[in-house]
Formats: sequence, structure tokens, C-alpha cells
Amino acid sequence: MVQKIQSLVMDAIDNKHDRQGIKTKLSEVTKELKDLETKSRIMKEENVKLQKELKVMNGSVNDNKNMTLEKIKTLNESQIITVESNRRKIKNLENDVKNKSLNLKNNDRAITTEIEVLRDEINEMNATLQGSIDIARRVKKTEDMLKSILVPFNETLENVRLDVNELKWISSKVLSKNCWDILRKYPTLLGRDGLYTVFVASEEKLVYCDMSTDGGGWTAIQRREDGSTYFYRNWREYKKGFGDPSKNYWIGNDAVFELTKNKDQELRVQLQSFDGAEAYAQYYIFYVGDEVSKYNLTVSGFSGTGGDSLTYPHNGMKHKRSR
Repeated sequence: MVQKIQSLVMDAIDNKHDRQGIKTKLSEVTKELKDLETKSRIMKEENVKLQKELKVMNGSVNDNKNMTLEKIKTLNESQIITVESNRRKIKNLENDVKNKSLNLKNNDRAITTEIEVLRDEINEMNATLQGSIDIARRVKKTEDMLKSILVPFNETLENVRLDVNELKWISSKVLSKNCWDILRKYPTLLGRDGLYTVFVASEEKLVYCDMSTDGGGWTAIQRREDGSTYFYRNWREYKKGFGDPSKNYWIGNDAVFELTKNKDQELRVQLQSFDGAEAYAQYYIFYVGDEVSKYNLTVSGFSGTGGDSLTYPHNGMKHKRSR
């Protein structure tokens, strides 16, 4: 019986981290103690009964002279020793159970204290985590605010930079020779088609620059968007140029000679029909002679999608005089 109770106590100790398990084991130990008390009461009753039997036997000894007094005394002492031994065992067992119960209670209190400490640590960690989340949210909000400020600022800064470059070009004392020279000096003008001033034949001339097509830098020597400008002109008008560069114009034969006289230039003819279809013809060698040569045309190296209508029969031809 003692070993069984000890086993129950040890099981309860081993399961100290399981509070429900501890309560279950304590219940089992308590039940065993009650059973032990019941058995102890039964043993006490048996001892009382034995004492009565001893008295009966003593009466019988007095009546029966055949049983000696020494034998009765020995029997009585033997029974008393047995009872006393059982009492000591029961007492020791009760003390042991009490000690185990006390240890279990102490362990239960220790576990409860440890659980409280862990709960406090968890609460502290949750508070720290919530604080980190709040900080992350504030950082994200600040980043969004900075982005909302920086994006328009960067766009404005880029526009200002483009405008400054354009102003530098406009205010430059040394004007560019053609649109390619302008784009080379100010790359930020790429894609910004429009009117620019170039230095041609010792004078400033307003021309249209295509800063988008095939890398940009094309100086438009002729533009025809509609039929509002009359192109059947005389020699003098074709020599100097005519029209509005923003819409319909001819740059002038003298200007074409100046633009092409130092090295071979490329010529690109960009066509667009009324229904929006596009085609082009490009020539890798193009230059025009001076007025003495009657603006003799040299053109070759065709490529493109619009067909070659210039190399033959116009290559080598001179400008014809008109009225």
C-alpha cells in the first residue's frame, strides 16, 4: 500500500507542469488515504476484538490450569507488539503522505508563480510588439507623405532643369548650326519637337526641329501640312526661303547649301496620307551645291518604306529657273 501511494505521489510530481494532472493525482492520493484510514479503523477494531479474545483466553487460563501463565503472557506481548508495529507503520505512512501532499502544494504554488511570471512576460512582449507595429505604421505614413511630396517636386525640378537648359541654349551667344548640334549640346531636348533658332549663312534662322524621329536632331528643310501655302515660287523666293516654319515652309536653297556643304548629311522624307498611313524614304548621302552650281543635288543610299522617287531622275539635277 505504501509503495502504491508513493507511486501516485511521484506521478503527481512528474506531472507538475500539468495542473489538471496534478489535481487528478491529488484526488487519487486522497482516495488512497481514505482507503488507508478505513483499513486502519478495521485493524483497530480487530485489535479490540483480539483484546477481547485475550481476555476470554485469560479467563479460560484461570479456569484451565493446564495453560501456564508464561504462555499467556508471551501471546499477549506478541499481539501487542504486532499492533504497535502496525500503528507505527500507519503513522509513518500518514506522515509520508502529508509530506508528499505538502510538496505537491508547494510545487503547485511554484508552478502558479511561474505561470504568472510567464503571463507578465507575454503581456510585456505583446506591448513591445504593438509598439513596434505602431512605429512601423508611422514610418510607412511618413514614407508615403515624403513620396507624395517628392514626386511632384522631382517632376517640377525636371521641368525647371529642361527650361533652364532651353534658356541657356536660347541665350547662348554662339548659336548652333543645325538641330542635331542643338540636341548634341542639350540632350534633354530629346522628344521636344518645335521651333528653334540656328546660325545659317552668317545669320539667325528660325527652323522646325524634329527631336523625336529616329533619335531626333532632324532639321526640317521643308514642311507641308496642308494646301494653305503656295509652293510654285520664283528663283529668288526659293533662294531665300518662304512660309511659316511652324506649319508650311521652305527653308531656302542657300540655307540647304550651308547646312550640307561641310560634310555629307542624311535626308529623311517623312510622308503621311490623309487617312493617317505613314511611310518614309531615307538617304545616307545628301548635299546641295551653291547658287553658281544652280544648287546641284547629290543624293544616294536609299532605304525606307515609301519607295525611292528621288535618286532617279533627280540625283545630279540642278534647280530650274522660274518666273
